[in-house]
Amino acid sequence: NRFPKIAVRLDICNATEAVDRLAQNDADLALVRGPVTHLAKTVASQTLIDDETVLAVRADHPFAKRQRIQIADLSGLDIVRQGSSSTTQTMVDRLAEGHALEFGTTFVAPGVDAVKEAILQGLGAGFLSRFAISRECAIGSLKAISISGGDLKRPVTLLYPRTPQLSPRAHAFLDIVQEAHLG
Repeated sequence: NRFPKIAVRLDICNATEAVDRLAQNDADLALVRGPVTHLAKTVASQTLIDDETVLAVRADHPFAKRQRIQIADLSGLDIVRQGSSSTTQTMVDRLAEGHALEFGTTFVAPGVDAVKEAILQGLGAGFLSRFAISRECAIGSLKAISISGGDLKRPVTLLYPRTPQLSPRAHAFLDIVQEAHLG
């Protein structure tokens, strides 16, 4: 541990809340997935990576051997949905609406970890961030399938106060991110 005296507290909220908390000095940093369109003047941003929403399936799912799937192949698929506040689910719902797709909903899960567990338990496929399922894909329990014809890439953006007086823990974290990001 390079910074043993720094304790990290993680709060999960949407991008709007994250920007507001930074602007009000209620947070040191924020990581958000998706475009940030409404930055306060006091908040700076840096795109770290582009992440892709993929179809996540168990290793024994009929689609598991495929690297890529066409949007039309998703019609009628039984899925595990994320709750209504999920921007990923909203993006998938718009994609489905735009292509007249209908899914069978087998389970509505409150978050990413619950969606992963439901998929692993065989309740259906799910739409998740490639980054969020990288560990499960590495050990072979889940497979990530890209979806052709849908723009499902979103940036992962670091937000931080635009001030010369960042806290020591924010400076330490930014240094680590810069090292990782710039190589």
